[in-house]
Amino acid sequence: MGSSPSISELTKDSEEFRKYIDQLEKELDQRSSDRQEKLDAEVQKFIATNHYNDLRVLQEDEKHHFSQMKEFSLDSISKLINTIAKSLLPSADGGGSAGGTSGKTDKEAVSEAKDTTKSVLGASADVLIGFETLAVGRVLNVVSEILLEFQSSANVGYQSEVGAHEIGYGYQLFLSSAADSFQGKGILQGSQIVEYLFAYRLTHSISQAQAEGDVLLTKRLEDSLELFAKLQERLEEKLSNDEIDFDSFESMNKRYQAHIDEVHQNLDNLKRAGF
Repeated sequence: MGSSPSISELTKDSEEFRKYIDQLEKELDQRSSDRQEKLDAEVQKFIATNHYNDLRVLQEDEKHHFSQMKEFSLDSISKLINTIAKSLLPSADGGGSAGGTSGKTDKEAVSEAKDTTKSVLGASADVLIGFETLAVGRVLNVVSEILLEFQSSANVGYQSEVGAHEIGYGYQLFLSSAADSFQGKGILQGSQIVEYLFAYRLTHSISQAQAEGDVLLTKRLEDSLELFAKLQERLEEKLSNDEIDFDSFESMNKRYQAHIDEVHQNLDNLKRAGF
């Protein structure tokens, strides 16, 4: 954003701007008041279609995210991504709140899911590190795709969607997303602010894990390389169309490339170990 202050900086430094952001949050909360019902319906549809009757909710929460129109950043939503990851990673402790008001984690279910992951994939350090890379990358990919899609059409006003996203080996991310755009005030007068609201449920099913266990981890990691290559292509396209600024392009492209490099390292380690 060049010399322009970020929204997170303004909310810390200006009480008036913080009140403005608080009001926007309340308005989007009201407009998307059916988001939990939509998540309920999506989860029940998934169970009915796949017959995963042992599905358990590991974690659920909500998080607002603000950016200026040409700013593409995950800074204010990184806590949500990291919190979800803690409930996915076999090496991490429990989970927490992503900063919302309704965050809940079922630690017993999280522990059981992690034991199942080790049972299905094996307890090899190379395998578990590879799964961690896969899981974090999948969440990062899902959130990035939604932000990019909403940003492309933010000028058309309020939008919402709900979907089920496979993480792999029994894990599923159900995500309800809403977005709206507003004209900035004060120092951001003349710029456009985009607001997002994510409500999610991270679930796990042992029967789903067993059904997905036949897909090699190396195959899933290779598939993730294609997904992130496509994200980089979309970033380049948005930069060339002047839809994002160069700072946003550079920081996000660097983040995606770091994940790609990590996946390549995981694949090398797994192949050397005979997987």
